[in-house]
Amino acid sequence: MDHGMYKFKYWKTVNFKQYCVWNFNEDGKVHSVTEYLDLGGLLATFNE
Repeated sequence: MDHGMYKFKYWKTVNFKQYCVWNFNEDGKVHSVTEYLDLGGLLATFNE
């Protein structure tokens, strides 16, 4: 098995996920939700 491909598949299944960041107003109500991908994990994988 190609080790590099294995690592890539492992990364896709484990670390490829979206994060949701909820921002709250002072009264406790949500005013924005930011979604983003874990691009830092992707870049770290390719740099190894």
